[in-house]
Amino acid sequence: EKCTDTMTDALSGGINNISCGTLSGLGTAVDALMAVYELVFERGVTTLGELRDALINNWDGYERLRLEALSCKHKYGNNDKIADYYAAVLVHEFSALQKARINIQGGRTLLELHSARAFIIHGELTAATPDGRRDGEETSKNISPTPGMDRNGVTALVKSATAYDHSLANVGACLDVMLHPSAVSGDDGIGVLEGVLTTYMKRGGSSIHFNVFDSETLRDAQAHPEKYQNLQVRVCGWNVLWNNMSKTEQDAYILRAENII
Repeated sequence: EKCTDTMTDALSGGINNISCGTLSGLGTAVDALMAVYELVFERGVTTLGELRDALINNWDGYERLRLEALSCKHKYGNNDKIADYYAAVLVHEFSALQKARINIQGGRTLLELHSARAFIIHGELTAATPDGRRDGEETSKNISPTPGMDRNGVTALVKSATAYDHSLANVGACLDVMLHPSAVSGDDGIGVLEGVLTTYMKRGGSSIHFNVFDSETLRDAQAHPEKYQNLQVRVCGWNVLWNNMSKTEQDAYILRAENII
């Protein structure tokens, strides 16, 4: 507001005494809640006690249960009404907490649904979660689903990511979309991109960026890095050379590419 009142850019003093809180791992949190709901209460596959023990042991000795958790039907990013409802609840509640918080200088605290590389850092510090994620593995990033868990196509992904009010994140929100090259090739492909962008914005989306890959190319790039010196990947608002990424990060992109519909 001060920027518009004073006609001053944010980087030139237009913003005064404001802090920002980042909500990182939204998709992981939703999937974890949904795993408890489905496995314990909906299907009765396990008990809270057994699930607790599985997490304490980082799923070691509980591989069957872990596979059940990974294959739960209620996953964020698939236009699943229950999962998307809880995503909206988490965003709303966290937004309310941020609005009520005063920083150490007495200023306001805003909300950002853009995790940058926090999904890796936070993942390293986060114990095993009920969705099948192991201790130390990355969490979901931005407002995107857990890698490989969006299995119903880009339309379902966009619907999930816009099932809540993006204006609650007054610093911004970002959705990552991966598309197969065949889906966006030629004149028809431009229409596909335009359709996704238009739908996302009409539904109140904030920001979105794309990676266009197939899993075969990424696997070959991982095995023969010398052939892909210029291959870049869109991360969180910026590009990174594929060869500069860790194998763990590369594996996450490959997993998403394998699940493109």
